[in-house]
Amino acid sequence: MIRLRKGDKKEMKKSIISLFLIFMLSGTAWAFNDKPYVSVVGTGVVEVVPDEMYWTLRIENFGPEIRPLSGMQSEVVAAVIRFLAESKIPEKEIQTTRPQIGERWGHQNGRRVKDGYYAASTIRFKLTDFSQYHNLWETLTGFNGMNVQDVAYGYSKKNKIQDRARALALINARDKAKQMAQELACDIGAPFMIEEASGSSGVFRKNMLMAAEADMGGRGQESYAPGQIKIENRVTVVFSLVCD
Repeated sequence: MIRLRKGDKKEMKKSIISLFLIFMLSGTAWAFNDKPYVSVVGTGVVEVVPDEMYWTLRIENFGPEIRPLSGMQSEVVAAVIRFLAESKIPEKEIQTTRPQIGERWGHQNGRRVKDGYYAASTIRFKLTDFSQYHNLWETLTGFNGMNVQDVAYGYSKKNKIQDRARALALINARDKAKQMAQELACDIGAPFMIEEASGSSGVFRKNMLMAAEADMGGRGQESYAPGQIKIENRVTVVFSLVCD
């Protein structure tokens, strides 16, 4: 009786898995080479009205000394978080980064000179009540050192929509393969392979500064327009080709 050491067992297991993969790949290649086939890429797109808005805020302040600058930065960040809580933004939807503090450098008379220190923090949160947009924007931009960097529109039921987009992609692949086969006086049979490619994330980004410019000129009106976002799915399908 031959006893294998623990390391030998692992190596044997790896070898068996490798042989299995080689066999499977060889079998797939043989299937493709043995019969005529058609390979197509299908695309499915579903458009939805976004119901989520992801904000990214950056708070950056400057000062000649670290300690008072750090204190001021902490106060501003705390005030922003309090305001978001008062605006009914759930605590779990608010994320903050640790403040970054470093030296600030500039140029004077052609030389690089130290110009105090900077402190920067990032706050991200999700908004689902779009009616708060105007109040959030006008209040947030009033905080010292505030910069509204970005907004991303999303959809809360993205997974269900991606399932629909995948189904549409499969139908698109089938119809495309049929059309190609018919041009050759053939038809398609059962699929050999179905592979899903990466689709869109369902997030549409928009520059908040552009939205802000619209706001300043249209108070009392809904001056931002989230529109629709596209959720896309792509699949690769290989069908057998049936010819008389």
